[in-house]
Amino acid sequence: MPSKADVKAWKAQLVAQAEQQILKLTDSDRFKQYLNTLAKFHHYSARNIDLIYVQNPQATQVAGFKQWQTALNRTVKRGAKAIRIAAPIIKKLTPAEQKRLDTTDERAIVGYRYLPVFDVSQASGEPDNALKLKTLYHEYAHSQLHALKSAFKDRPRAYQETQAEAVAYVAMQNTAVKGTFTVFPKSPTFV
Repeated sequence: MPSKADVKAWKAQLVAQAEQQILKLTDSDRFKQYLNTLAKFHHYSARNIDLIYVQNPQATQVAGFKQWQTALNRTVKRGAKAIRIAAPIIKKLTPAEQKRLDTTDERAIVGYRYLPVFDVSQASGEPDNALKLKTLYHEYAHSQLHALKSAFKDRPRAYQETQAEAVAYVAMQNTAVKGTFTVFPKSPTFV
């Protein structure tokens, strides 16, 4: 088992590696790829977006091992390399700690641990029917909004994807499907 110093050094190295890769985003293709990652994972912190991008720039949907199995009915492939993201360690504050910190908050972040998540490309299994329905709505929106004679046909791809995803999201809210979908291009996920 690694020592606390080893774990601390590993965490620092992971964050430093992410920062170095972000500084290298000088050519437009790399920057565009980073922005795609940013768009897909808007519900994550900036640090976690950077960590996901550095470890797997092609990632489109991430979830923990158990979440893939239980909520998404998929199995992480044997040998898949985890993407590590930071998760806060939250501690309940004692009255003395609240006074010392001059806060009325009952809880505080005292550190971070790095949890493994896996991209959808690292999981196997049949997609959920709800995801199939959402994809159908998404593609139908493209056919109606971005056809050759459409006023939106010449818009940038990110714009078109956002439009289609928004239509799919709204349509899914009017179904009896359980779960809440997040909206980002081509990457439905439950939250």
